[in-house]
Amino acid sequence: MSSTLTPDVFDLDALAFSDSYEHIVNHPRTGLPTSLVIVLSGPGHPQTLAAEELERRDIYDRRERRQTELEAAAKAGRTLPPERETVQESLVRNAAALARRVVTSSPLMFEGKTITLLPDNAASVFSSPKFGWVYEDLFSASQNKINFIKLSA
Repeated sequence: MSSTLTPDVFDLDALAFSDSYEHIVNHPRTGLPTSLVIVLSGPGHPQTLAAEELERRDIYDRRERRQTELEAAAKAGRTLPPERETVQESLVRNAAALARRVVTSSPLMFEGKTITLLPDNAASVFSSPKFGWVYEDLFSASQNKINFIKLSA
């Protein structure tokens, strides 16, 4: 068999996930594209892998901490109420997880300042009650892994 590709050979490599995806944020009312572009790290990108590992460790640590609390309470003869995360705690945690995948963005005005989104400041935008729609738009885009396959393939 020849090592050169022939027209009847499907090139799977051409459809591999890319390192990033440039997402154009849509207007929350009209659905039309805005001038805000946020670049997300792709599924195999080191930034994404590190973010996923941090999330796994966080889940593990929370479970371990809860188990230790339950065992201590049992030894003391008391029970603990179920652990419940508040809506705000959940929002902040999820916003931080998505922010860790942000590579950069086009400039935007936030709280009176022009900024570029980066992992260290994106969570404050995503978790803001005023701008939850930005988080929702970007989260939806981040979950659709097809977005990370180049159209030219």
